[in-house]
Amino acid sequence: MNDTPPDQLTFARFSEVLNTPFQVRLDPTRTLELRLVEASALRPPLQGGAGGQKFESFSIVFEGPEDPMLPQATYCLEHEQMGRFDLFMVPIGKEKQFIRYQALFNRIVSVP
Repeated sequence: MNDTPPDQLTFARFSEVLNTPFQVRLDPTRTLELRLVEASALRPPLQGGAGGQKFESFSIVFEGPEDPMLPQATYCLEHEQMGRFDLFMVPIGKEKQFIRYQALFNRIVSVP
């Protein structure tokens, strides 16, 4: 599986893969499946800065099984379409039989 550069982890890309599974690498032999259930813009994209840079701010939320509950940390995630990348996630609560995890993005987006 190919590594995905951080600049390709955009709101648009995550929005395209809502409700699909991601594999979290727990160790060399074990993975845990999380489902991407939400991608939300935290504010409209902003233009500004030198060279007309564009800033984007968004949140993504995953649901996973109650056991094991992952502590706040950086994890290696794998997705069939998005490839492999590291992501810092925080558990944000329990809903029904799932644990929800959130990742926040505040980033500069390259403007073509």
